[in-house]
Amino acid sequence: KYMEKYGLNLKHFDFIASNGCLYSVKSNNSAKHQLTNFLPRPLYFIQDSNQTLRIVEVDNHKDAPSVIAFRQDELSSMDKCVTRLGLNGNYTLLTTGEEFKVFRALIYDGLKNASMANFVGWNDSGDDGFFVWGNGVFSNKEWIKPNEFGIIEYDGEFYYIPSCSQANENNNDPIVQNMKMYEYVPDDTVNMYDFLSLVDDVFAENGLITVSFGIATIFRDIIFGSTSYFPLLFIFGPNMTGKTTLAKNAM
Repeated sequence: KYMEKYGLNLKHFDFIASNGCLYSVKSNNSAKHQLTNFLPRPLYFIQDSNQTLRIVEVDNHKDAPSVIAFRQDELSSMDKCVTRLGLNGNYTLLTTGEEFKVFRALIYDGLKNASMANFVGWNDSGDDGFFVWGNGVFSNKEWIKPNEFGIIEYDGEFYYIPSCSQANENNNDPIVQNMKMYEYVPDDTVNMYDFLSLVDDVFAENGLITVSFGIATIFRDIIFGSTSYFPLLFIFGPNMTGKTTLAKNAM
């Protein structure tokens, strides 16, 4: 059942799944040795220039399954792997060093490749691309909502949106937190004209300049490519005059 559900050939690694755990069974020995108190479900291998992540779902059939984004070092060391598992729930390894290497090979064997899309804005993808928000992606006027692992499929390729992954629900990493600030929320009750009218009423010319700057930042690459520079915006004034509110509106 485990092989059918997750598409993994446990026999290739001399493993079996039983009672929600992994066991090692050598072909010449009928005795089984418990490796884990959970079943792993390898999901995605994600790599960019700054980091490598492996997304794995673990399920002990007692608690709700947990999704873990393992860093490279956390799967290179059994101690670090055990620590990371414990941080996400009542999961542990009961293996020797050699068995851990085989367990790691099982994880690696089941992963699908995905690319990182860890910044809000336009992301190139071959001849086309898409616009990333903190809670999904726009492509060709189509809204694409990632799955629970933060993955979208676009043009036959997988992309990882960190802010949308269950693995990052309690992640305080600045990249994840910043992405979550920029979510697309459909709202037909407020249009751009009404919004800009309110900004003009409250902040007058300063408000329109600030919002215009915010819109221009979306096309910074195009502007910089044409002019070789992009302006900086300075908002200054006495305390409690709305500087922070204005900046938030621009974002």
